[in-house]
Amino acid sequence: MNDRERQNSKKNQSGGGKGILIALGFIILMNVIGAGGGSVILVILAIVLIVAVAVIGLKAGKKAIKQKTEDQAPVQWKRPGNDLPQNAPRPVSSTQIVYNENASAENFQRDRQRRIAQLDDFLKNGIIDKEEYKVLLSRYERNI
Repeated sequence: MNDRERQNSKKNQSGGGKGILIALGFIILMNVIGAGGGSVILVILAIVLIVAVAVIGLKAGKKAIKQKTEDQAPVQWKRPGNDLPQNAPRPVSSTQIVYNENASAENFQRDRQRRIAQLDDFLKNGIIDKEEYKVLLSRYERNI
């Protein structure tokens, strides 16, 4: 049995004292009811026991809810090097992002070359015939 299983079994075993209090309160309450009213001390004792059990139950419920929300809370991971205060100057990165204004034209040209190479492979493998190759090639060249 590992540590986590031992902790879970300990959590499940707690609450034995509450059961004894409930049983004792029930016995006293039955004696008071069976005696036809009984003494005032037994009535007061039964009420105190019932209130004590209710208070203990509320505390245990709040503790269980708190524990459940802590277990479900997302873990906040910190990256190494994030220990700097908020207003401390940040180190300058050695890599800089460079914007390429011709990126779209380069992408278009690369795509066009890839499609023409694919057409050549289709013609070479016999997937398309020569006439269909010419039609598709002229269509690619018109879209320049």
